Amino acid sequence: MIRLFVSDLDGTLLNENHQLDDRILQSIDFVLDNQCDFAIATGRDMHPLHKKTLDFGARHIYTICMNGAMVFDWYRNIIFEQPIESSFVYELAQTFPDLSFDYNGKLEKYTLASYQDIYARYHAQNFFGGFMNIEQMENWLSDYRYDQSPEDIASQTIYKINGEVDDPKRKAEVHDFLLQHDHQIENAPFRPDFFEITAKGVNKGMAIHQLAQYLHVSDDAVAVYGDGGNDMDMMKAFDHAYAPANASQTIQAYASEILGPNNTYSVPKHMERTIINNKNK
Repeated sequence: MIRLFVSDLDGTLLNENHQLDDRILQSIDFVLDNQCDFAIATGRDMHPLHKKTLDFGARHIYTICMNGAMVFDWYRNIIFEQPIESSFVYELAQTFPDLSFDYNGKLEKYTLASYQDIYARYHAQNFFGGFMNIEQMENWLSDYRYDQSPEDIASQTIYKINGEVDDPKRKAEVHDFLLQHDHQIENAPFRPDFFEITAKGVNKGMAIHQLAQYLHVSDDAVAVYGDGGNDMDMMKAFDHAYAPANASQTIQAYASEILGPNNTYSVPKHMERTIINNKNK
């Protein structure tokens, strides 16, 4: 019997506009009303400002964020956290000052870049026009601390580092740098041209184990849902692992069942169906 449902957000739980809606929230309410627990497992930092763009209301759900570097409850009480070693943070920032990586702390993010550089980056990706209104855009950008030095950033507690590098030569240099420091970090990007760096041993699968132990839930009572590269460890870690049809082929290979595409609410429907099957056993 499944007691803990854990889902990735983008490409999995959320709709095609990367947003929550009433249908998704209805399914979460169904899970909670039937005395089961629900958690999101995301690469997002879920800082308070960013949560305004993804509002679960007062629902008692758990959050696994930054690819497992932090786990907290609905009051933001920390259940688990594992930051990156400050020596690595400093060396990365010092070695690649021209790359506008996001260095994610507990409540805000830090960058060597200027406001103008970050705005231009998101604008070029159609990030804001794609699924954010003006207020949400301002919340997103106000979460940054701009024009930081490597020393400034390394003095903070950093849990996850994000970056996208277009230039093939620079990308190869970053990969080589990470290989030299693989005793300190993990890199589990949701797509190959991206970097998502956490401390060694940190991933969504490990974090879900931490949460399940906290809730006294056995592994065989956990269901996980994912679609991309940063979901790999959790899909491999649990028998009840489900992927929407839009998931990467690699992720689908680890799924116990392939669902419909995420834009058909396949994950909400599957959670509800699982609850109903639980009742009928």
